This record gives sequence, structure tokens and C-alpha cells, in this order.
Amino acid sequence: MNRSALPPCPKNHMAMAVLSTIFCCLPFGIVAIIKAAQVNSFYMNGFYERAQISANDAQKWIIISVITGLLSWGCWCGLNFIK
Repeated sequence: MNRSALPPCPKNHMAMAVLSTIFCCLPFGIVAIIKAAQVNSFYMNGFYERAQISANDAQKWIIISVITGLLSWGCWCGLNFIK
């Protein structure tokens, strides 16, 4: 198969997945890491559409992790402020 005919590999968002796991919300960040790790594997095996879906899922879980982490941090600060 001609390499120029292949669609471009989607961005896997692995760095952001790891950072969101460390600094935001561990459970959702782990899901983001798993989805990010699947991107290159699917792409190399010829499942281009599935690779794009995994990339989109990784980005979705990163956003969920960041929002959950920020809300948790805000609640914690708010509760400590009330004391």
C-alpha cells in the first residue's frame, strides 16, 4: 500500500492524559491514558477510523478529568474557607 494514501495519524494526547491523571482526577485520567495508548496501536494495524475515535475519546476523558479535578479542588478550598 502506498504510504501517501494513508490518512494522517491522529494526535494521541498522551502527554495531556498523563498530566490530567497526575494533577486532576486519577480515575478519569487512567481512562484517558488507556484511550490515548490505543490510538497508535489502532493506526498501525490499519484501523484508521477506530484510531480517530480513540483519540477523540482520550480528549473527552482528559476534559472530564480536568473539570472534575477543578471542581473537587474548588469544593475542598470552599469547605476549608468556611471552617
